[in-house]
Formats: sequence, structure tokens, C-alpha cells
Amino acid sequence: MDALKKQFLNPADEFTPIPFWFLNDTLDKETLKQQLYSFYEKGIRGFVLHPRKGLPITQKYLSETFLDYVEFLVEEAAKLQMVVFLYDEAMYPSGAANGMVVKTNPAYAAKGLQMAKVLKGEDVPEFGEGNWFVASVPGEDDSTYYFSLVFSGGTIRGVHEGEDDREPNAPKAADLLDVNAMKLFIHLTHDTYYNRLSKYFGSTIVAMFTDEPSILGRCAKKGLIPWTHGFLEHYQGCGGKVEDLPLLFGAVTPETQKAHQIYHHALKLWMADSYFKPISDWCVEHGIALSGHPHNSNDIGFLKYFQIPCQDMVWRYVDPELCNGIQGHHSTMGKCSSDSARHRGRRRNGNEVFGACGLKNDPWKLTSSDMKWYLDWLFVRGVNLIIPHAFYYSLRDDRVNERPPDVGPNSIWWTHYEQITAYIKRLCWLNTDSHNVTDVAVLCTKEHLPWEAMQTLYQKQIEFNYLEAELLPECEVLNGCLYIGQQCYKVLLVEENLFLTKDQRAFLQEMEAQGVCVLSIGKVCDEKCLKILEGYNSLALKVLQETKDLRVTHVCKEGRHFYLMVNEGNKPLYFHASTAVEGSMELWNPWDGSVMPVFEDEQIPIKLGYRESLILTVSPAEKMTVTCSGGELVRVEALASETRRYIAEVEVNSHDEYSYVEVIHNGEIVTLYVDDVQVGVKMWAPYCFEVNGLLSEGKHTITVEVTDSMGENPVQKVPVIVFSGKEGRF
Repeated sequence: MDALKKQFLNPADEFTPIPFWFLNDTLDKETLKQQLYSFYEKGIRGFVLHPRKGLPITQKYLSETFLDYVEFLVEEAAKLQMVVFLYDEAMYPSGAANGMVVKTNPAYAAKGLQMAKVLKGEDVPEFGEGNWFVASVPGEDDSTYYFSLVFSGGTIRGVHEGEDDREPNAPKAADLLDVNAMKLFIHLTHDTYYNRLSKYFGSTIVAMFTDEPSILGRCAKKGLIPWTHGFLEHYQGCGGKVEDLPLLFGAVTPETQKAHQIYHHALKLWMADSYFKPISDWCVEHGIALSGHPHNSNDIGFLKYFQIPCQDMVWRYVDPELCNGIQGHHSTMGKCSSDSARHRGRRRNGNEVFGACGLKNDPWKLTSSDMKWYLDWLFVRGVNLIIPHAFYYSLRDDRVNERPPDVGPNSIWWTHYEQITAYIKRLCWLNTDSHNVTDVAVLCTKEHLPWEAMQTLYQKQIEFNYLEAELLPECEVLNGCLYIGQQCYKVLLVEENLFLTKDQRAFLQEMEAQGVCVLSIGKVCDEKCLKILEGYNSLALKVLQETKDLRVTHVCKEGRHFYLMVNEGNKPLYFHASTAVEGSMELWNPWDGSVMPVFEDEQIPIKLGYRESLILTVSPAEKMTVTCSGGELVRVEALASETRRYIAEVEVNSHDEYSYVEVIHNGEIVTLYVDDVQVGVKMWAPYCFEVNGLLSEGKHTITVEVTDSMGENPVQKVPVIVFSGKEGRF
């Protein structure tokens, strides 16, 4: 059995689900240990320590008593070689340290901007000193608008008695836009954990989870917009106008859209600097990752600060019963985290899933089929870390009704949870250390991921990735292709009226001039656009019948191609499929681990039952043709335990003049042949060879032999060849 198949059948523990563990009652070490070991027996190798409503005041959040129990759990996890994510709040949203930030300094409470419209002859409202200003709107000569900075009155959900929404002791939300307030938050939470648990940071403790920080807080006063001291000047510096402020207090319309876009652009920049970047920097400095997720499902811009970017599938945002997995802005969250990770070089991305995803009239009613649907919905969009919400420490009294259901020990699945764990691990393995194969990117902004037109692409099995406009300067254009990370795009879809800066539009024009196909799309992907897209994704799975509920993703892992197929509908799917990738094929079933051979045929019959998923694997033939802009070589044999040979065929056009071949690989010694002629041997990077006269017009065979060091477990990544000549790299 080959190595990849062994890894698929028995994935490493690192691909484990990492559930929220609600610490929601009087903590007892014996009970905690018993529950921890039951997790381990089900194949679970990590957890998020989450203080939750029901924790008694005798075990006050971040007190020495509370930290004693946290340290006990971390010690036990270390013995089992499990990993721990710490949680930075009690309960959520993050940023208040259970109200301690505001208790330390009341001026650090969350704030918002309030507006009052005063007609001529009316009394001017009373405001505090130094926190208000006036604006007039062109065309409104009979009125003046007064703006004042006020405390929002927002709170968070606390963990102790009387601290929930609208209860008398609900902790006050902190001003997330105030740099000094957030320094205090980090000191009260992150530093406290580190001072007690520093020896586990970077080993057992691998991440800090921040949870949907809300600027105004929960239950805030109505009619406010997020604001803080000094923000007016920043807003104006981003192109905002004082006279446009009244527009921000109303709904977004075509007439007010640009004003809203400028304001939110300014707000995101400020929030990044005041909240996300400082926390991210702290995590990196202390040897762990920042994980968790921002407040909104499409807040892709903030994910740049996460070493493990995540999102949050709760409240049945998309619904298995309604089959609405491709509708609404929540439908973008799966690719929000995975595409951010792809383009920013993050190895893992996750989702806090299942929270309050039971039926509205029966919150505990989350069926196993619904659970499977949510998992598949995430996996086919590239997610490779599952954070189940949640495993309850206690269901005593009203704890049973606090954001159910329990999706772990108190579920009917627990007896069979090993199979669920194995399924999660297999598909997380597939989506890790592989690269997605698609020619199509969809341009997005920090907080807007187009979804309307993308519905048709999903239904036509046209794979795409969201590319942030902010990343355009980091892309490289070679031979009409747009390169970023391990991705190569040939066509870029740009939604009409997408909010882009002047520089970003200039980048688009430059890319189009260099041969990248830039297509403008509306809310619907019309026939003209679809016809153009049909010419791309040549290695994609081609489905020969219309199958609107089929979702497919194509990834390449160590030279082998994998097509994950998911049935997102409520009826079985029957179709025939084909792929241009030649080689031996198998169907792998990630649910039960079964493997079925596929007989070579241009049309592969597939049956995908209700809630089923399958993986079509293709091991390529020994040789394949790649373009001279660079491509993956194909491993054909191992010459020795440390040496492997790769071969590719390339075709050189008459106008191409290549003088050098560079082999990008992590091996130690590289030997290059062109048409059986040894070009040379390189013993360290860069592995760049002069090939003057060897790459004339026509077809040539490139052979690369790579020798790794004799150390244990060398990383055997398939090398990439890049050609260059008089005009530079192509």
C-alpha cells in the first residue's frame, strides 16, 4: 500500500477535531480528568478550554483557583500528547476580560457615535464637553446635524451568575478601538495565562482563540455607529467626509453605498491596528498561534492576522433542509477562511461549527445527517480544522438550554464517535499540505465576498477562490498567469461596483495588459461569462450531466490528484465524470475508509447518495506535458532510499528563448538532465542551471534527480521547474 493511502486511512493525530469544552459548572479534577480521557478514547487529541456560563463565583475567572484547574487540565493534556487552545474571554464576545478592562478604567468602555438632527429654531441638544461636532448636508439648509461620542452601553455575556445578556451584572464591553484599552485586555488575559503556564506554550498550548469581537458590544444603545476618540481624523484621511456622516445612520442604498464603503474601510483599518494586530503579535512573540474568528462571516481582511484563521458556522446560517448553502453572505464563510489561508501561506484554517445549529423549534435536534452535511459543506470549501461547538462539562439545571446541542459526550453519536473523528481527520489531512487546482479567482475586499454570481459557478462545478484586492501587489504575473502562494490563476472575476482603491484598479489594468483575463460580472454569471470560463480549469472534474447539488474541489498532494465530491442536496446523485489527468484511478470513501478501483474509461459512473462524499484519486502517468511557464514534475521511481527521479515533457515555442532552468525543491542535491544530457549537479539552493542551446523549438524531456539528507522523515515535496531567458522569468 502506498504512503498516501496509509496516511488517508490512518491520519496523524494533528488532524483531530478540537472541540470547545464548556467549563460551565463547579470544576472538579476527578470529573475533568474522566471527561478528558473519554475524549482521548474517541480519538480526540485536542480541545479549546472555554469558560462558560455556569462557572461559580467561587472559581472566579482568571483567579488563582480557576487557574489551578486550567493548569491541571494542561498538565493532563501534556501527558496524553494532546494540544490545548486557550480562550481569551469569559464568555464572549472577546475584548473585555469579563468586564475587568472597564472596571480598571471606566473610560475604556465601548463607544459609539450618536447623531441628532436639529431643525432651524429648535433647541440644540446638550452634550458633554469636547466630544461633539456639527455637520450640515448640502441641500438641507433647514437643518444641522450634531454628533457626539457616547458610551454604547454594550456588554458581553459573562460566565458567573447574573452576568448574561440584560442581567444586572453583565460585564461591560471594552472599547476595542482604543489601543490602551486593548493593551490592558492583553495584560489581564494573555499575560495572566502565560505567567502561570509559560512552560507549556508552544508545545501543549498551541493557540489562543479570540471570539467574534464586537465594537459596540451586545445589547448596545440603538442608533449608534462604532466610533472612538481620534477616529474622525482617520475617517477623513481615508476619504470620508463630515457631510456624509448622516448617510451612515441609514440603510445602504445605491446612493449611499460609497459613503458606507469608505467608512467601513476606515473602521477595518483602525480595528486591525487596535485589536487584531496587537493580539497576533503577542501570540507570535509567545510561541503560539492566534486562532478564532472576527465578528462577521465575510470579514476576510482581519484573517491576515491569524496564524490559524477561522470562521463560525452557528445558528443554522446555512440550512441543510433548505439546501441554501450557496446563498447569502454567510455562504462565503467556508472559503473565507480557506482562501485567506491559501493566499497568505497559512497551513491550517478552521471553523467553529454546530453551535445552535439545531432546529429552531427544537434546539437539541441536530441530526447526524445534518452534522455530516455541515462537515462536508466545510471540507469541500477547503477547511482543514474542525472545532465542534461544543462538549459540555455539565448539563445541570438551565445549562442544558445554553446554546445547545452538546455535540460530544451528551449526544447520541458518542458511542460511535471514533468514526466521526476518523472522518474529520481524513478530510482535514486531504486539505492540508495540498494545493488547490483552479484557474479562476474572484476578487473580493476586506469585508465583501461576492456570492450571488458564484451560485452558478457552484452549480456548474466551476471551482474558484476568493482573492483579496489587498493582495494584488503581492501577485506575480508570468505568461498571462497570476501567481500567489501555490496558486496560479488565469482569469479574475471582478464584481461590478466592487469598492477598490485607485492603486488596486491600476494593478488590475496592469495585469490585464499582461494577459490575465479580467472579467466584469454582475449579480448573475451570464452565458457569455460561463462560455469563457468553460475554457479554463482544464484539469477539473468534468460532469457530463447537469448536477446542481454536486460540489467538487480539486487538490494536488505530493503529485497525486484528488477530487472531493460532496452531495449538498437531499436526493441521491447519479452522473458520469471525466478528467484530463491521465493515470490510475481509485475511489476513496472517507467515511468508512474503503477503497474501490476505477476501471479506465473516458466516462466514470458515480453514485453519490444522500449525505455522501467520495474522493476520486488519480495517480498521474509517468510523463506529462507542462508549459514552459513552470509546472510540476512527476515522480516515476525511487533510485535509492534518499534519491528520487522526476520527469516532465515540455514544449518550447519558436518565440521562446530559454537560457536557464531553476528547480524549486527542498532537497539537498539536485541533478538536471535535458534530453538525457546531464546539465549539471547543484548541492545547495538556488538550483539554477544554464541550458544554452539545449531548449530549442520543439518537445524536450526534463529529468530531475533529487537527493535528500539522510536525516529521518525527509519532506518529499514534488519539485517545480521554472524557465527563464533573456527577457527574465516567464
